[in-house]
Amino acid sequence: SGADFIFTRETHSLKNLKEAGVTSPQQDFAPDATFAIDLTDDTKAAAFQQKHQLEPGNYLCAVPRLRYTPYHKIHKSSRWTKEKIEEVESVNRQYQEQDHAKLRAAIIEWVRTSGQKAVVCPEMTYQTEIIHPLVIDPLPADVKSKVVAHDEYWLPDEAGSLYRDAAAVVSMECHSPIIACAFGTPGLYVRQPTDTIKGQMWYDIGLTDWTFEIDEVNQQQIAERVIQIYNHKAQADAKLKEVMQSIQKRQQNTMQTMKQAVLKAHSS
Repeated sequence: SGADFIFTRETHSLKNLKEAGVTSPQQDFAPDATFAIDLTDDTKAAAFQQKHQLEPGNYLCAVPRLRYTPYHKIHKSSRWTKEKIEEVESVNRQYQEQDHAKLRAAIIEWVRTSGQKAVVCPEMTYQTEIIHPLVIDPLPADVKSKVVAHDEYWLPDEAGSLYRDAAAVVSMECHSPIIACAFGTPGLYVRQPTDTIKGQMWYDIGLTDWTFEIDEVNQQQIAERVIQIYNHKAQADAKLKEVMQSIQKRQQNTMQTMKQAVLKAHSS
């Protein structure tokens, strides 16, 4: 290729480039830019916390997800065929209960063990519609009374503030736990096999223990890891700090390469 550099947010893409015969002077793994997010909206987050009596450091955030994002419901201009839509909806129906049962198990264990509240949050707009039927409504009564829905869609700045103040974030979406990690809160990623190769980044950055392939783990494994982080906060914080320092160093190095390439192009 004619590129001065090629950076990918996970290493699987680097292998794909190599197999395709694509080369450049610099090819490397550059962690997702979301790991550098610093956006907050403390005013909105504080209002939500006050309304629902959420104590900073003492609540869990959980994020649901269907196997396939229903883009045909999100974008009116979706070009999906009728067959594609039927396939997506069929797969989503097939797995929605067994997938969210695992997320609910983590919430149940959290509430009953810690005695603290949990917040179910969206990452994509459509998730505001599944928070109640798939996550909150099926919960046992003693747990449901301590679970709050953030069922109005929000922007990353408010999410940054709410996740920063959480004890942990367990998510079936990839980027919510990244936001959490960026603000120093342990983020656990429950990965679905339909959610592209981007999830490889969680192994690349060294958070294998906080990554769960949803078809390969049972409900208790996810729940136990959430409680382990709660019971050993100092250890979890130290682990995350080390990982984030490594990410920041790699981001600095790769972005310096990009800066030099841009300056060179402008000076020639």
